[in-house]
Amino acid sequence: MKIRTTVIFLALSGLILAGCSNKKSDNSSSNTGNNNTQAIAARFKGKTLKQKAEYLINSNNMDQNKNNDFSPALYKQVVSQLKTKDDSASQHLLAQVYLRHGMYKLYNGPVKGNMHEAVTESLQDFINVLNMEPHNKKARAEINQILKIYKTMPNKSVAKELVPKLQKLGFQVQ
Repeated sequence: MKIRTTVIFLALSGLILAGCSNKKSDNSSSNTGNNNTQAIAARFKGKTLKQKAEYLINSNNMDQNKNNDFSPALYKQVVSQLKTKDDSASQHLLAQVYLRHGMYKLYNGPVKGNMHEAVTESLQDFINVLNMEPHNKKARAEINQILKIYKTMPNKSVAKELVPKLQKLGFQVQ
């Protein structure tokens, strides 16, 4: 367990350090991404909301290096629709979609933009999970890992708008 934590710590530290000042964008991937988004939309035409959510949760589709099969449009559609549902099954699906998206953003880094933005988005996803499922161990562990990394970097800090949200959930944020 200690080795796994050390490896994750080093990987995240490297990603954050390498990406915090990375402002370049890659226009060559935008055409591929657009075609990919259309293909994914066509694949899910007629599928239920639950099927779409389970796709986001269970497959490798959010792994940037695996077929680049992530569709921001599908993610936004699923989140938007699940937010309107009151039942506990839908809320659990929503929490799992947020968790998986947070993991995707955190461990795959930004496609465009910088790493600090990706980490901030991941933290927001994990906060969303904990607001719905306060005892979610995976979301808590990921937040704790990110906060440990930030403590080692004196020039970097958690986005200011997230600090009160994290403190409300019981996290110690500097």
